[in-house]
Amino acid sequence: MIESKQEENSFPEGLKWIYVSFVMYFEGTKKEIIKIAEDITKIINNTHSVLDKSGQMLGYVNPYLNLNMVSVSMSENGKIKNVPNLNCGGSKEMTSLNLSRTFYPIIEKVDKRWRLTFLPEKTKKEDKTNLYSIENLNNDLWMLAGASNLICEKYRIMIKEEKSTYNPIIIEDAPALELHDHLLIMKYHVHDRIKFSKKNPKLDKFVWGNGEIVFDVIKKISKHEPNSVWTKKVKNLLE
Repeated sequence: MIESKQEENSFPEGLKWIYVSFVMYFEGTKKEIIKIAEDITKIINNTHSVLDKSGQMLGYVNPYLNLNMVSVSMSENGKIKNVPNLNCGGSKEMTSLNLSRTFYPIIEKVDKRWRLTFLPEKTKKEDKTNLYSIENLNNDLWMLAGASNLICEKYRIMIKEEKSTYNPIIIEDAPALELHDHLLIMKYHVHDRIKFSKKNPKLDKFVWGNGEIVFDVIKKISKHEPNSVWTKKVKNLLE
């Protein structure tokens, strides 16, 4: 019991452990792709979330796109559309939040297409990593999801899966989870998620959505892939 308590308290606030990126593919000339990458970078970095006076998220705005009305997304047959949130009621008591990180593009040629990856910059020059803490992700998630929706609508990117999906992956020879939410991809070590969920189960469920605890995700994947390297590594981790 003492070791368990020490492990729970060993997860400091603000620890950076989450990989966050946007990934998408386009066809065209290099000049066209560079222009698209510049445009999408501006869309991401100019998306702001809007809260009411009680702290409830109302939606997002984007001055770069001249989207000044608080908006939310809707989907029909894989097509994303951003529409005004009519429940705002024109309230003047609203607060706008900025992204805690600035994103930049990486352009790579993959066969006949171009892969665009957008990553967060390091917050300080001395930082060794550009990873997110869960506290920062909690602040930014609405904006990141909103930016994904705005990009999908502008570039007519179809979304096959409406619900977030988990993929089992290996990072640095350790079991990890990769969460896809439209164009947004978040990755983390299973060990880190378990430790944080013990420390703050409420925030853990809130950020990762659906109210699923990490052990539910592990159980589903292990049942589907009982003999995989990932499942074996997770079993060793939990022993």
